[in-house]
Amino acid sequence: MEVRSDRDDWVTFSTNDVDPALRDGLAKLDASTSGNPLIYNFGSVVHSSYDMYAYNETTGYPMMAQLDQYYLSMGAGIITSYDLDMINLYYDCYSGCTNTSSMCQMEGNLNTRTCSECSCPLGFGGAVCETNADGGQTLTATDEWQDLVLSVTGPATLDTPGAYAFDSAVIVTPSGYNFIQFRPTNFTAECPYCTPGCRDFGLEIKYRNHPQRTSPRVCCNEFTGSTFSSRNDRTSIVLYSSTIDVSATIQYRASATNTTVLPTLPPYEVQTCQSETCNLFPLPDEVCAVLMIDQSIVLPILDYLSDPIALVQILLTHGNCSDDSSGIEHGMTYTVGCPIVSGVAGFFSGFVDMIGATDYIDQAGFYVTVFQIAFDAVHQSVHAGVEAVTSEMCPDWVAEDVTTTASP
Repeated sequence: MEVRSDRDDWVTFSTNDVDPALRDGLAKLDASTSGNPLIYNFGSVVHSSYDMYAYNETTGYPMMAQLDQYYLSMGAGIITSYDLDMINLYYDCYSGCTNTSSMCQMEGNLNTRTCSECSCPLGFGGAVCETNADGGQTLTATDEWQDLVLSVTGPATLDTPGAYAFDSAVIVTPSGYNFIQFRPTNFTAECPYCTPGCRDFGLEIKYRNHPQRTSPRVCCNEFTGSTFSSRNDRTSIVLYSSTIDVSATIQYRASATNTTVLPTLPPYEVQTCQSETCNLFPLPDEVCAVLMIDQSIVLPILDYLSDPIALVQILLTHGNCSDDSSGIEHGMTYTVGCPIVSGVAGFFSGFVDMIGATDYIDQAGFYVTVFQIAFDAVHQSVHAGVEAVTSEMCPDWVAEDVTTTASP
């Protein structure tokens, strides 16, 4: 979606915040060879979320909607009637149905498998989108604020999403009024963050004039304090989840005027539900086994070899095993094995002389320094990983068994 020829009217990119490996793929399609049969839709299933272009040096939004309130709608996981319409148009599927072009209401589009039913926008149902979705409420607004509470029992978990479950309502505008005003007041979920695309769960108030296109979605309390006004005769409100339990409270009332207070774009921040809860989950036995090997074997070896440059110096000085020559910190370590170390070191030195690499060895200071930095990074990473393991993650883990020396 974001590479359409008209994308500059809808989204902008911050080049410095886009992963360099993905920048070449953001070239716009040529309008002469790629048509746009439908108007741009932030909530299309083929639209990427802003985080899809991020990398470890990203400090701002890599991709931004021209309309700030849509920043969470990009990257949705729900296939909507818009997406089905686009496919049907692209493959000319409608040509197989006759005399049915105007039967669908609420901007639904023809189901080309039957040619007698419609694919409806979220929140609407029935053969021709004339009713609310299955099980949804139909409520008529008054000029007093009323609370609507929607809730969805999560069908799966954050780690293993399932099929989407929905709860919805259709709010009817009474005669004598032009608008329905909506105020999201509370969104409740185990995860408090608004994740890009609101893929796991979210809320959509379809207040825009075209129900087929996605209205702004939210999956946390980021829209609290906002007011949306709909001039549609019937306005659908949809709560959905493919993971955990969620609920939302929305206030609504009929009004003669358009009162809109849109949300603003918050500062860029990487937050995910998974990062907040992953430390509560037990790790697979295979992972725990690897961590125990790291604890009992790998880490002690890395601690022992914590100064690999000194070991290279030992070899280059013909196996000097003393603790007072050339500042070799590991001199005493090799005292017991001096004959073996001396033999290996002698062979190493002879081989270096034979191939004429002595000068290259002497000039290798830069590369040796880089190697030391890389070694230290691996050493510290293994230390941090082992120290973070708990018995809740690995039942057989014994933290006090970690007996290592500090990295220099």
